[in-house]
Amino acid sequence: MHNAWARSSGNTEWKGKGFAAAMSQRGFKRSKSSVVYWLDIRLIKSVNDFIDHEGRPLRHDGSAPSQAAYPPDRRSGGDDEFEM
Repeated sequence: MHNAWARSSGNTEWKGKGFAAAMSQRGFKRSKSSVVYWLDIRLIKSVNDFIDHEGRPLRHDGSAPSQAAYPPDRRSGGDDEFEM
């Protein structure tokens, strides 16, 4: 979710360790099994509020910017996975 927001707002995407450190610094607790769960937090947005089905960032009006607006490494339409 954070990476979808970062893409749409032009911020740097965080790796799992950086995101975990930031959440811990802010006092959030986590539970770990096969995945990490952050406790006592709820999302009010979804990934689809920030990126389209191909992973391209959406503008605030909900539309995708033109292909020329993407940095060269994002124009290829690669299959990036979100790390959280």
